[in-house]
This record gives sequence, C-alpha cells and structure tokens, in this order.
Amino acid sequence: MIIAHVLLHDRSPIFDLDLENNIPTYFAAAQVFLTALLMVEIHVTERKYFKRIVPGTWVWLVLAAAFAYLAIDDVAAIHEYVLRHTARDLLPPDSLWISLMPWQIIFGPLFALIAALLVMIMLTRFIKDRTLLRLAGAALGCWIFAVLMEGLAKPVFMAQGWYDASVVIEEGLELVGGTLFVLAFAKYVAALKVDFRPDSFAQRSSYLFIKASAFIL
Repeated sequence: MIIAHVLLHDRSPIFDLDLENNIPTYFAAAQVFLTALLMVEIHVTERKYFKRIVPGTWVWLVLAAAFAYLAIDDVAAIHEYVLRHTARDLLPPDSLWISLMPWQIIFGPLFALIAALLVMIMLTRFIKDRTLLRLAGAALGCWIFAVLMEGLAKPVFMAQGWYDASVVIEEGLELVGGTLFVLAFAKYVAALKVDFRPDSFAQRSSYLFIKASAFIL
C-alpha cells in the first residue's frame, strides 16, 4: 500500500493514503476487523483454560468491540463527521477553538482506555513470550505515533511543507501496526490451542491498571 501510494497516487486516487474510500482504506479496515475477529476467538479459547486471570476473558470482547468500531470508522469516517458537525455545533461559531480542535481531543479518552487495556493484556498474557510482547508492543507503538503525527499535521507538518512525507509515515505506521496486531494475536491463539497450559502464557501482575495507565501517559 505504501509503495503503491508513492508510485501511483498522482495517477489514481484509489492508491492515495490521504484519501478515504479507496484501496488503502479498505485494506486497513480489513486488518483491524480481522484483529477484532481474532480477539473473539481468543475470548472463546481462554474461557476454557483461564479461570481467574486478571483482567478476565471479558477484556477480549471489549477490545474486539473497540477494534470493530475502528474498522467501521476507517470506512465511514465517523470521527471526522463528529468533529466537523456534532462537536463543533456545541461551540460558538466565532470560537477559535473550532479551528484548532483536532479529533484526538474528543476521542483521546477512548483511545487511551483501549491502549491501557492492550498494555494490561501484554503484562498478563504476553509477558512470558518475548516474541508476542515485541509484536504487540511494536504494533501499539506504531498506532500511538500515527495518532500523534496526525495531530501535528496542521500545526507542524503543513506549516513546514512536510505534509506529503508525514502522510506516508503516518499512514504507513497505521498499516504496519495493523499487520503486527494481526500477527501477535494470531500467534497467541495458535499457541493457546497447541500448548493448553495457561501458566505457559499468563501470570498475575500487581497494580496492573496503574502500570498500564502510567505506560500510556
């Protein structure tokens, strides 16, 4: 997708990473939705073997719902609609805040909660498997940097004339992050089905939510 954008986006909008409703958009949405399906499968598998792990197997359903929403949002651009219409209608028409408000401010708490839950998963499920930990950690890092870069697009990259390069990096991070999430969770559910020993994959972690929140902050 990244190479196609670099070579072909000037010729056809269907490869442009900066546009909606084209091949990169649908590819990214498919990655995220596949991750949501893997999370549902993990939930079903873990219920057989993990009885008292914290957070419980319910966390996978919460994350699956969040990832499914993100996949739908990729295609439907819900966050952009809320920002441009619903949220801005709450402010005075001459408010400077309207022109400065990025969507990250509105959706930031939701994304922070999702990120904290993902870190909690890493600290309890992946801590004994360094490959899974690296894959999931790299995936989350890619997405965090992608969100930061999109937030800095107008005040920094556009002002400096770096917008085209920032689009490639930002969207590239999002695509790579999606690929790494698919790999991490597919490897995890496959390992669960082969090993059948919960203690090989999971352990308790004290002050779990505080650790996860501190990491995200």
